[in-house]
Amino acid sequence: MTDEVTVEVKKFDTTSPWTWANGITLLRVAGMIWGVVTYLHGNMQMGVIILLIASLTDWLDGAVARRLHQTSKIGARMDPVVDKFFMGTVVVLAAYKLWPSWACILLVIIAYTELDIAWHAYLHQKLVHADLQVVWIGKLGMFARMPAVVLVLWSTTISAGPWQAAILLSSGILAIAGFIFGMSAISEYERQTTDALALIAKKEAAAKRRTT
Repeated sequence: MTDEVTVEVKKFDTTSPWTWANGITLLRVAGMIWGVVTYLHGNMQMGVIILLIASLTDWLDGAVARRLHQTSKIGARMDPVVDKFFMGTVVVLAAYKLWPSWACILLVIIAYTELDIAWHAYLHQKLVHADLQVVWIGKLGMFARMPAVVLVLWSTTISAGPWQAAILLSSGILAIAGFIFGMSAISEYERQTTDALALIAKKEAAAKRRTT
């Protein structure tokens, strides 16, 4: 019989869910809902502006948590869930408005990147029983993909022409950058999983030697 093996996990500043950082995350959820409702009720450009502002606050909750020493486990888990919820909602809304336009290719790139990252996070949790440690390039990728998908949605609010082409070009640049950064982050996440599994195997082997 071997001892239970765990890997080292990130230490947080607080266990309280009531922090300024978590409040900002919840405000982002409220902004997303407000933006979608505004868009669907006909004020499409205002809805997109609200969604764009909400997307650009993605970095703010983490920065506030670190600045005020309010990092928490619930915040670390809530932030990526909210990000995926935001991205999924806007991708579906944009796809509904644009199908079968070629701009849906941008939505596929964004959605694929998000799903791939989510899959690696799930796989890491299942194999290691710990959360992935988010890397800066992963956050940079998310910071590119969020406005990218909102810009695709923005293109639905104006008629075809130079402005729409410029918006879609900007979205394409951000989507591709977000994809590249996302794939780079996935390589780092795979390394985290491999290192964690190697550590578990090492500890199990040491525990087995102690019991024999």
